[in-house]
Amino acid sequence: MSEYIMTLRKYVGHMPLLQCGASVILINEKGEILLQKRRDNGCWGLHGGSVEPDEAVEDAAGRELYEETGLAAARLELFGVFSGPGLRYEYPNGDIVSNVDIVYLCREYSGSLKPNLSEVSELRFFRPDEIPENISPPQQKPLRAYIGAFATGAKIEIAVIPYESKYKDDMLFCFLAAKDAVGRYAPDPRWGKPALKEDLLDIEKHYFERGDVFYLAVDGRDRVAGMVGTQTAPPGDLWLKRLFVKPELKGKGIGGKLLSAVEGYARGKGITAIHTRFAEWYREAAVFYPAKGFSDAGAEGYLRHMVKRLS
Repeated sequence: MSEYIMTLRKYVGHMPLLQCGASVILINEKGEILLQKRRDNGCWGLHGGSVEPDEAVEDAAGRELYEETGLAAARLELFGVFSGPGLRYEYPNGDIVSNVDIVYLCREYSGSLKPNLSEVSELRFFRPDEIPENISPPQQKPLRAYIGAFATGAKIEIAVIPYESKYKDDMLFCFLAAKDAVGRYAPDPRWGKPALKEDLLDIEKHYFERGDVFYLAVDGRDRVAGMVGTQTAPPGDLWLKRLFVKPELKGKGIGGKLLSAVEGYARGKGITAIHTRFAEWYREAAVFYPAKGFSDAGAEGYLRHMVKRLS
């Protein structure tokens, strides 16, 4: 319990308090979720706690994660804000709180698991389909929301199709959301600000009329989940352009499906190499492309150049 809440309890006893909390859903490279078994109620739950006065919520999330698990977040991604009757909770000692929980996702972290034994009896990774039933009541809502929508194991229907003009607005929305997410890495905020690109405003002119292709990943609700274009560069080379996936749908294989579509197109055209170029601070790109068979081909200022040779 934070010193701030402890001080308030001296005056109000067990009466309900409105409590602002920060929690973290930590996911490893296998898509497993790290949960802690709480000592106060014996339930499994997320990592988090109360935000102290004048403390930034994201700082509180990182602090609580480290204190309870020994892991330091390299990056936190806002997942959602949860409130309402389902987050009202009575602690074993009789204290009652009405929680407003600001929940973050963490996929990039460092350190070794080291539970805070005064609060946590066990730390364990669980597959999304193996989450235990005894989840701490106020954390059931955010955990269900994550598993239902964004967990790696959650089913999602995706079709990769050539661009159609009816998807233009949805495609632009997808692009801006994706650019805003990767822009958080930029060392200068001006470089990370999303802005529409001329080629996306007229796909027919900038891709099809030049003999290139542009693919969309469309989900079961007929919404654009990702995109990729090509730019041929003779002799026998092709460049990827605008390979982006909606931030909340990353980790579901959408980028791989888009890349496979491009590779099929390239082989049909007799192209022998696929190139890509991205800013050196795009950490996810630095992981994705080597995993798909790309190798470094040099640097151009702050841009990293990678290439995949097709057999």
